[in-house]
Amino acid sequence: LAVSLIVGQLTAGLRSQARDAERREQATRALYDLAKDLAGVMQPAQVELAVRDFMRTHLGARLWLLLAPGDVLRPVTEAAGHLAALDLQMARMAFDGGMAVESGATDEAGFRRHFLPLTGASRRHGVLVASMPDSAIGDLPLLEALASLVATAVERLYFVDIAQSSQLEAESERLRSSILSALSHDVRTPLTALYGLADSLVLARPPLSGEQRETACAIRD
Repeated sequence: LAVSLIVGQLTAGLRSQARDAERREQATRALYDLAKDLAGVMQPAQVELAVRDFMRTHLGARLWLLLAPGDVLRPVTEAAGHLAALDLQMARMAFDGGMAVESGATDEAGFRRHFLPLTGASRRHGVLVASMPDSAIGDLPLLEALASLVATAVERLYFVDIAQSSQLEAESERLRSSILSALSHDVRTPLTALYGLADSLVLARPPLSGEQRETACAIRD
């Protein structure tokens, strides 16, 4: 009986470990697929949509993606619902401190909110807010890996925007230089003729009267 009980317990433990390992393997594979999907997105809303589907399927969690383009945290979309003022304050704490923060209490559904800063190589881009059940505490490393993926995707979009802005500025400067060059050429030709004629009036023989010469000098100048 003792041997049977021990073997039963060990078997149950191994079965549970096997299920957990299989679930982690599936989540890791899904995380890899998500990384490939995020490599091709072009808008923050697409990032949020892809990550929200992943979290709902593999973590049973809800997601809010807050970005700070002007150092002010704003939700990308309102698809997951409205965040309370306290949640926004905690998100700001995570953003300013650069460290993950979690809410002290669960909501009415038994979910606890985790606030993870999205820190890239150049700057901090925002905060990932995840609402997860306490039973999913073992999935926190996966959530941190997910936040790292999101930070990389958002930073790529940030650099794409910078590159597009720089290209637009360079094109605008080139166009401005072309317009100024064309205008200066078009204006220079008649101005040269006017200058030559005015100078001829100043040097004319017989010389002009004082008032006429003054007028010619003013035209030449």
